[in-house]
Amino acid sequence: MKKTISICLFGIFSLLCIGGIFQPWSAKEEDSEQRELAQQEAELVTEQETEYQAMESMSIQKAYSYYIFELDGWLAVYGKDGQTLLFETNIRFESLEKEVQERVLEGVGFADESELYDFLESYSS
Repeated sequence: MKKTISICLFGIFSLLCIGGIFQPWSAKEEDSEQRELAQQEAELVTEQETEYQAMESMSIQKAYSYYIFELDGWLAVYGKDGQTLLFETNIRFESLEKEVQERVLEGVGFADESELYDFLESYSS
């Protein structure tokens, strides 16, 4: 009987020791994973801030006087506020290349009349 109790106590003690040894290793792995995730998140936030600052600086540099957008299947010229329609053109939106169509949907800006008319002349037929 004493021998059985001793064996049971030894087994329990052994399990506690083994659990105590492996527990710090698993905790270290979790800490390492958490640090790695935190580092990745910090890098992502830094990358997003950099992109935002780049976009913000680009928008500051671009003060356009004229914009071209698509209006009912045609190109239309708007004022610097991007909402005041100045005139419609005879250039069909669908006649433009896909790249140019995408730019026009976002609004193509021009600093002065010369740039505007150069663009329009290159796409008029």
